[in-house]
This record gives sequence, structure tokens and C-alpha cells, in this order.
Amino acid sequence: MDPTSFRQHRGPLVSDGAINHIIDFFDGNLKFLPFYGHISDYLENLSSPNNSDSDITRPTAVFDYDWRREPFELSDSLHEFIEKTFPSDEYPVVQLCGHSLGGLLAYRCILKYPYRYKPGAVIVGVPFGTGIQYLQDMHRGYFTELDRCRQFLPVTQFSFSSHWIFFPFQEDIGDSFVDVTEETNSSVNSTDTSSESEILYEFQADRGNIGKPLTEFQSEPRKGKPISIDFYNVKSWESHELGIFNRKHESMIDSDTLTKYKKHMKIQLDIARKWREEVIMAPNKNSREIQQPPLVVCATDTVPTVNQILRRKSKETSTSQTAVTEDTEQNNEIWEYDYISGRSVPGDGRIDFDKAFPDTGFNNKEEEQQHRIQYKTIRLNSLHAKQMCWEDYGGDLQTILNAVQNQIDEYNNKQQEDK
Repeated sequence: MDPTSFRQHRGPLVSDGAINHIIDFFDGNLKFLPFYGHISDYLENLSSPNNSDSDITRPTAVFDYDWRREPFELSDSLHEFIEKTFPSDEYPVVQLCGHSLGGLLAYRCILKYPYRYKPGAVIVGVPFGTGIQYLQDMHRGYFTELDRCRQFLPVTQFSFSSHWIFFPFQEDIGDSFVDVTEETNSSVNSTDTSSESEILYEFQADRGNIGKPLTEFQSEPRKGKPISIDFYNVKSWESHELGIFNRKHESMIDSDTLTKYKKHMKIQLDIARKWREEVIMAPNKNSREIQQPPLVVCATDTVPTVNQILRRKSKETSTSQTAVTEDTEQNNEIWEYDYISGRSVPGDGRIDFDKAFPDTGFNNKEEEQQHRIQYKTIRLNSLHAKQMCWEDYGGDLQTILNAVQNQIDEYNNKQQEDK
């Protein structure tokens, strides 16, 4: 049965708008970071008859979505929103601009309905490729930048549906997830001070790096034993005691609830695999007879982005009396994780630069030039969370808006030439 035929129950909570501001804590100062506030204000002003920022007036709309829903449902909802907001008899074509997961939703729309989105799409900070980084959110929980208040505990994260698509297939994990128990133990006991010995590092147990960009690159991977895990198999999550299967959550989840979690995970992991196979990989070699809308992909390559997670045996045992800081449970975890000290590569702090683009799947340039999904690239300099902010706030919004305007200008010029 097609896993997308299942629809997760809708509770009383609904999406009520984009996140326009979040609290930013940097260098000891608190301030509001206009997460999507700048782009929201700009689009609202752009569609206003009293537009004060530009001579151009364009109808615009912001699609806010429920991050808890699965991606096929979300992308279908995006298209339905556009059909309702911009009826085709009045607005024959629509241009899209999407950030992060929103960019993936826009990408599927232009693949599925190319004639509706002829002007194209500009997408920013999009996780086309997979990465190990999101394991931190699922196992540790998502913290605010103050690192005190968790926005989502694992028990909440595991009830969501969209973020499973970010994980790599088992054959693609490589050295991005390694056990360094032996290496860290030998480092502590090592007396080798020769120049050829590996530079020692301090294992940063259970410390997050979300909202805390590194300042230096760690270009070489840390040595360790690659961990074999299938992120698209519920049993793998359970056997590795990740997320809700972590021992410290045992008192929070009874057996009946855990069974429901497993059923939900099975469905959503099947959907995630289907998404990666049909949306990310399959379009790259099929249906070339359909000319796809132009695509501009913007991505950052200046921020050290950790793409290797380290694991080691916990120094605490199941009989430890050490209290866990975030709840009243005893610390009886077998493993501890380091999300900071592993290899880091160019990216935006969340997404590797080389994984922020569609993979053509071809082995030579000649085939690639005939490929139906062609795109332009624009390099940015900002953190993932600041990409849609104005430049004086550390973002790249003007660069992105220039790309949007250039794309629609090219479309309009071509329409004139074809007349």
C-alpha cells in the first residue's frame, strides 16, 4: 500500500503564520532576529498599492505550513493554496520562492506542475542531499539559542512527519557517524607527543551546536569505527536507543504509546524513502520530454558545518546516581554523543554546501546538459537561520530578491520575444 495514503490525525493545533522573529543571543546580548520578518514585510509591501520601496507592484502571498505533516501532503497543500489564492484564469503562471524545507516543497511543485510555474523558482538553503546533522534534534531535542529551553523534546519530534527525509540511506552514511570509544580512551592514556600523532580533542558530550556556528573548519574526519544503522528502519532506531528509545525517556512513554510511535514511524519512514526516491532522485533521469521551469538555487559555503557525529560509551552506568539536568530521571544512558568535534565542511551551519543542490545523477557533462532539471547557482554568506534577513542583519535577502527579480524579468522578456 502507498504509505502516502495514510493521513496523520489532525489535532487542535494549526499553523497560524510564518515565524517572523526569534530571540537571538550573541556575544552576551539579547535581540530579536527577524527570522522571516524581513521577507514577510517586503512581500506585504510589494503587493500593496501604496508600495513605498519599489515602483513595481506584484501580487504576493506567504504560504505557512504545519511542519508536523509529511512532505507530499505539504507540497500538495502548497499547490492547493496557490490555486485558491491565485486562480489560473486570473493568474496563469506563478513564481515561487522557498527557504529550507519550503524550497523542497516548491521544487516538487515545479516538477509536478511545470506549466503553472513557468517563471520558475528561487530556492534557498535547501537540503537536497541528506545529512547526519539532524540526529542531534531527534536524539537530544531542539534547544533555543540560550541552550536552556528546549522547543521540542524527542517525544515531540518523533510525532512529526516531515523531517525524516533529511537522513541518509544506510549505504551513504560512510564516516559521518562513528564510534570513538576506543579512540577517546586511547587519547586519554596516550603519551605519544610526536608530530605524527593525531591532534587530541576533548569529547563534547551532549552539547548542541544549533545557533552556535563554529569559527574554524575541522576538515579531516575524526577517526572511529563507522556505525551501521538504517535510519529508515524503526528497529535500527530502537536497537541504537536513539530518541524516544533512549533509556531516560522510559518513564515518559508507556508500552501502548511506544507501540503507536513505532507504527507512526514505520509509515513516515516509508514516506520519507518514497520522497527521496521519487522526488529527489527519480526526476533526474526521467520525463526529459517536459521542459521544466528555470530554477535558481542559493546556498551558503562560508560557515563551518559539522557533518560527522561522534559516539562513545558513556562513563556513567545504569547504577549511576548522577541526575539528568533536564528532568528527574537518573542518567542510565549507554551512549553519549558529540555534535561539535567531528568533521566540518563549507555550508550554512545546518546544511552542507555540496548537498544544497539537486543531484543530476549523470556521469558526464554532455548528459547533464540534456538533463531537464537545469539550474543556476548563487553563493551566499549567511547562516541558515539568517539567509532571509537583510544584509545589515547578517543575511542575504537583497541577493535573493535580485535573483527573484532577474528570473521574472527573463521570463517576461522571453514572452515578448515569442510573441
